[in-house]
Amino acid sequence: MCFELDYLEDEEVDIAFDVYNMTIAANMTKTCSPVSLNLSLKFCIMVFLTQTTLAYFYSKDFLLSSNF
Repeated sequence: MCFELDYLEDEEVDIAFDVYNMTIAANMTKTCSPVSLNLSLKFCIMVFLTQTTLAYFYSKDFLLSSNF
């Protein structure tokens, strides 16, 4: 369940330290440098590709196995 929150200007908000939340925060803030934004997007894409690759190979192994 999601709740929409309104934040005040210059309010400090704690953001979870994972690659997805950091990428969203880098896109939302105006004080982030283009280099930091580019780096966070690259890390986000790398994590996404790693997760999808692992899911693909686990699914392939599960479908080829007759032990289940």
